[in-house]
This record gives sequence, structure tokens and C-alpha cells, in this order.
Amino acid sequence: MNGGRSPPLGILCGHVHRPVSSRAGLIALQTCGSLCPPNPLLLGDRADLAVLDAPSFLVHDVRSGRLLSHVVSMQTLARA
Repeated sequence: MNGGRSPPLGILCGHVHRPVSSRAGLIALQTCGSLCPPNPLLLGDRADLAVLDAPSFLVHDVRSGRLLSHVVSMQTLARA
């Protein structure tokens, strides 16, 4: 996928309205919430699950071949 170089440190995607993390082998996968209020969590035919996630964004630090990602909650910033 990247011409024989090292595998990616991670695959990150933003504005998905809900933070989720996982792995594909050794590669970290992460989606970020949105700066907008999150969409309802729909599981099966249940649409009554509370939406408690605050708007958020990701901050990344890439150094020495390592990736550190942090979810920053807008609620946290409002309290600071």
C-alpha cells in the first residue's frame, strides 16, 4: 500500500460524530467525534439510548516513529 515502506502508524478519521477505536493487526484505527453534538446511538431497533458524548476533536503527536492521539472533549475545555 505504501511502496514497501513501514506500515502506517495509524488510520484516523474525524467528524464521525462518535469516537471509536480499534486495531487492524498492529495498526491503530480511530475515529473522532465531531465539534457538533453527536448523533443518537442506534443499536438494533433501540433508538432510546442516551447521547452523552460531548463534542470533541483529536490532537496527535508523532515523534520517533510513534503516534499518540488524545481525544479532547469540548466539555473539558469549557470547564478549564
